Amino acid sequence: MIRRMGLVFMILISMYACAAAPDKRPKITFSPGTRIGLVNMLESYATHTHFSSMSTERFTKTYDVDWKMPTDVEDKLMKLLQNEQRYRLIAIRHTESSDFVQHAKDFSDLANSGTITPGFADKLERLAEASNVDVIILIYSYNGPSIFTYNAPSAQYNPAKAPIWLQGYGLFSRWLNPANLLRWLPFRGAYPYAHIAVSVFTSQPLTWIATGKPKLTATSISAFDWPDSVKNLPLTELNKARPGVDRYADQAIQNALQQSNLLPSKPPSVPQPPGTPPPR
Repeated sequence: MIRRMGLVFMILISMYACAAAPDKRPKITFSPGTRIGLVNMLESYATHTHFSSMSTERFTKTYDVDWKMPTDVEDKLMKLLQNEQRYRLIAIRHTESSDFVQHAKDFSDLANSGTITPGFADKLERLAEASNVDVIILIYSYNGPSIFTYNAPSAQYNPAKAPIWLQGYGLFSRWLNPANLLRWLPFRGAYPYAHIAVSVFTSQPLTWIATGKPKLTATSISAFDWPDSVKNLPLTELNKARPGVDRYADQAIQNALQQSNLLPSKPPSVPQPPGTPPPR
């Protein structure tokens, strides 16, 4: 018990220090031969969340898709680290089929507030010890507030205080037209989103050093064809969210690796021939 409390205390202190002064966070220098373990807990299905002016028409639905997001995200992350040619990468395969459901709240707490429960911290530390790694990288999705907000019904209502929460990755659609009439009016939109996070920990002792998340934008899918029933979305329309989800996943990977100093924050400059004018 004392060991567990000490572990959690160190994690919370490191998280608080990083949150309080993100620009002054000390950078860890990783030596050649650093062993990095990847734990991939990203789900393979996509999520469609629909928001309507009528509360009875709001829903969240998951779809089995052939996007292969867990594999693609892990492959991209490993390729970036392999390009450094100074790390040893180990894929840590978790055996619990219920991992995602079991740790859904842990993922949300970690991504949204930078906190980690004692039980989840212990599990990560055991994984690090069993795999003999110096760093653990955790790939996961989470439930959290999005950039989308509820429609403001009055001047006293502040939509910034009521963000719509989204889980996982996929498509967010909204229909703000009361009574579902006048379908030609521009009160609807379909947007790709991805609440995908990549968190980095050092081991011995387990210490959180970075969490990379994408910066979402309200960029709608211009070629989205609205079906008669949005509850039964054709995969042809859901698949239109895939390019946006890919871009967001790439952002999460880059942000995590750069914030943790596993990759340089800026790409190395390329020497220019003498007499080359400076870029404008």
